[in-house]
Amino acid sequence: MHSNLKTIRYILSFVLLVFSTISFADKSQEVGMVLLHGKWGMPPGPLADKFKDEGYQVISPSMPWSRARNYDATYEQNIEDIHQIIQKLRNDGSKLVILGGLSFGANAVLAYLSKYQDVDGVMLFSPGHQPERFYARGLTSISVDQARNLLQSGQGNMGFTFTDFNQGRNRDMSSTVSIYLSYFDPNGLANMPKSASLVSKSIPVLCVMSSAEKSLGKDYFFSKLPSHPLSKYIETPASHMQAPEVTYDDASTFVKNVINN
Repeated sequence: MHSNLKTIRYILSFVLLVFSTISFADKSQEVGMVLLHGKWGMPPGPLADKFKDEGYQVISPSMPWSRARNYDATYEQNIEDIHQIIQKLRNDGSKLVILGGLSFGANAVLAYLSKYQDVDGVMLFSPGHQPERFYARGLTSISVDQARNLLQSGQGNMGFTFTDFNQGRNRDMSSTVSIYLSYFDPNGLANMPKSASLVSKSIPVLCVMSSAEKSLGKDYFFSKLPSHPLSKYIETPASHMQAPEVTYDDASTFVKNVINN
């Protein structure tokens, strides 16, 4: 009798596990993700392949700061492009949409939230590109002031050469005055603390600060975001680029919590 009860309990547990797995698989197919790569990188975005394997509908678009595009559109235009992708996921059946990014891609997630708050959760890995700090340190002050003067004189479409910065590396780039300022104005859309302070809706946020960013601390921008019970702030000793892989389990759990919330 005792053996039969154990067998029945085992069968019931197995059945429940199977149904819960099927149920989550059904839910995952209704979740869209937009994952944005970092500066001078290329698609896919952070953890895109792993999340695809979990059954999510993942899109990893090429960003204007990729090594293939080299700043060919303003930040404002880029935010509208991301918005269209999210709207398409909704129209195609995604009941939940997660927006995530690595480095400059994480910056873009915050910039997006400052304009649109129509996503169900966000993931920020090694948030990068800090124009207000570049300017304060004198790295971009001359070029930004020059670009501002040119813009004010109606020369926004004029070609403009500048130096870009990425994790201790420099690269000379060419774009236009307007495009340059849209990314490097210290008071512009790429200012992460400013973007965070403009978010009014409580949205779950996973923020992972790598060894390169964790000295900034929560108060840099994370504490400026509206609180949410599912939000999580993580500091990892991993490098800037390795942070997503090292915290994949945290990211996967975060997404599942958003789905089940």
